This record gives sequence, structure tokens and C-alpha cells, in this order.
Amino acid sequence: MPSVRTRELQDPQTGQRWSTTCDGPSVGVRTSGPGAGKPRDRTKPLADEAAALQWAYKEEWARIKKGFILNHPQALPGEPRMHRHRCTGYTGALPVADVAGQLLGNCYRPDEGDHLLLFDADGQVTPLPKLPHQCLVWQACCVPSLQTLLVRADRQVLAWTQGDTGFKALAPSNGHTPSGLAVAGTRVVFYAEPALVVRDLASGQTLFSQAVTSEKYGGHSPQMAVTLSPDGATVACCAKAGEILFWDVASARQTATLKADFLMVTDMAYTPDGRHLFVSEQYGACRTLCFDAGAWALRTHQLPVTGNRSSWALSPDGQTIAVADRRHIDLFDVATLQSRLRFPVEHCVKRCEMAWVGPWLGVQTDLGCASLYAVT
Repeated sequence: MPSVRTRELQDPQTGQRWSTTCDGPSVGVRTSGPGAGKPRDRTKPLADEAAALQWAYKEEWARIKKGFILNHPQALPGEPRMHRHRCTGYTGALPVADVAGQLLGNCYRPDEGDHLLLFDADGQVTPLPKLPHQCLVWQACCVPSLQTLLVRADRQVLAWTQGDTGFKALAPSNGHTPSGLAVAGTRVVFYAEPALVVRDLASGQTLFSQAVTSEKYGGHSPQMAVTLSPDGATVACCAKAGEILFWDVASARQTATLKADFLMVTDMAYTPDGRHLFVSEQYGACRTLCFDAGAWALRTHQLPVTGNRSSWALSPDGQTIAVADRRHIDLFDVATLQSRLRFPVEHCVKRCEMAWVGPWLGVQTDLGCASLYAVT
């Protein structure tokens, strides 16, 4: 990260520009553009470098909330390519996905529920069709070959294909257990209580259905994490702390059981080559564990344990895993699980969600910011 930090924001409605340059204990501020007259420059002296950065962050966020956009095509690795305000009010739901090179985000409206938005690299926004009234979207996956978006909205999975006027339910809403959601090619796995289902979206055919009972972790949190192998031939499910079950989709035969000391699992994903399975636990140490697929043994090297982990995302080539640890993101090399880049998550309180979006890392924060970060 450069020692001199420069940010420029622009109001797309008025064309006004506002920029800051943090260099040591002072911040240079410039205002220019229509309505601002001649460019105005001033220097804001602060106590030290940390105070200067804090002041710049606060002032930038105040303007982003008013509609200003950070649009920085020359961003270096670890710097934001784009910032834009998406909504006020935090519900805990932060769905993210790459939809044809755009970042999927959500905007909660108290009288209606979630609305889904697409943010491009320049911060321009495209709204998607309305969702069912008062629902929250917790997870999203895209099927590029079918131009289809899948979302886990409350306790069911909905699908929208480009050109459709609205979302359609893949199955009725579950009574008490949230559905899982994962895709591989044109296959999708989800939980339609009481069965775990694999369906081919191209043909509409249900390929697999297996009754699974979701246990409540600690008597309060239903467990249902699912994933598919990259070829779609194997489905995995964690409905019980410390245990993941695997089935062959074609034969419906259970092929393996993985048992370890992890607690409630919230996310699972194979690497694109199918060699490793990442498993993220909630509660306890909040670890993200990496298993060798097939042997179902923990790899010798693991990601560092911090107890503050909030989310992670595998790169499409499977070479990098991004891990958010409260207000920082680490990029780890999957082959060695060693960190190669660490940078701050801007405009975040405690939690964010991430997805790889084209060449960028897309992020939604609990403060209401939608962002793209340069990573190469």
C-alpha cells in the first residue's frame, strides 16, 4: 500500500468532485466541478497520520452516503476500485455474487424488504426485478451459461433468468430450516424440507433427492450447509455439528462421512480442481478449515485462527482465497495457505461479505457500502 493515500469522489448528479490526499499528519482537500466555482484547495492538519486517515475516512463516507461515488480505475492491489452507498439499515443479510462482471448487492427497505442491485466497475447501478414482499436475501449464486441468478431468500431458493419479469421459487418455503444453496455448472443443490435436492436447471430434471434432518446447534440454530463438487457428481451436506455427509448424485449412494471437531458449519466449497474442501464454522474459534478431498484429512497447513472471521471467497481459478477478519482482508495462496496481501476493508463496522467479480474482489459491508477492490 502506498504511504500517500489519495481518493477522489464524484457526485454523478452534479458532477462535483471532492478529493483528499493523506500524507503524514495532514490531509489535502480539493473541491472542484460544476457548482463549485474554481477548484478550492485547503490543508487540514491533524495530530498524527492515524488521525489524518480517520478524518479522511469519516468525511469520505459522509459524502458517499449523499450519493458521491469513488471511481478509481488505476487502483493498486489492496486499494478500492469503486465505492458506492447501497442502503441504510443493517439486517445481517449481505448477499454477493458476480453477475456478468457486475457486483450483486442488496438494498433493504423497511416497508418492502430486500431489493437486489447490480453495481458495475464505475459504480453505476441496475435494479433487478422485485422479490417477494418482506423477504431478506442471504446468499446468491449465478449460472452464467443460463444467464440465471439463484438466491436464498429466507427459507427458500428463488431463480431469475435474464428476460424474465420476476423471480420464481424452485420449491415451497421451508417451515423452520433455512435452505442451503450451491451450484456447479447447470446443477443446483438446495434444501427443500425434508429433502436435500439436486436439480439440473438446463433440463429441469431432479437428479437427486435425499431426506436429511437438520439439527439445531445449541438448541437454537438450524444447520444446513451444502455444496457440490466442481463436476456436479457429488453432493455434500452438513446438518449436524462435526459431521459432513457425501452422496453420489447419480446413484444416490452415500460415499463418505467426514467427522472432525468443527462446530456449526455455515459455508462449504470445493476448490475448482476438486482437490480441497474449505469448511467454515460459526461459534467457537470461527475457523475456516481446509480438507484434502478423498482422504478427508485436514491439510498440514491451515489458515490462521483469529476468532473474528466473517467471510471468505475462493477465486474462480482456485489459486487464491480471500478471508475477511473484521476490518481487514487477507489474500491467501491456496497451495500454501500463506498470506500474500493484506489490506483494510473501508467503511465497515465489523462484518462484510465477498465475491470475486471479474478481476476485482466485490465487498458489501455492514455499514451499507458496496465496493470493488483491486487484487492484482
